Amino acid sequence: MNIAVVDDEEAIREQISGFIKKRNPDFNISG
Repeated sequence: MNIAVVDDEEAIREQISGFIKKRNPDFNISG
């Protein structure tokens, strides 16, 4: 269950970072 939660968080972060990069290609999330 814990691993699934972490995977969900990472998937959400990827979606958010991808969305931001689409709006602002110069934006970078370190880590």
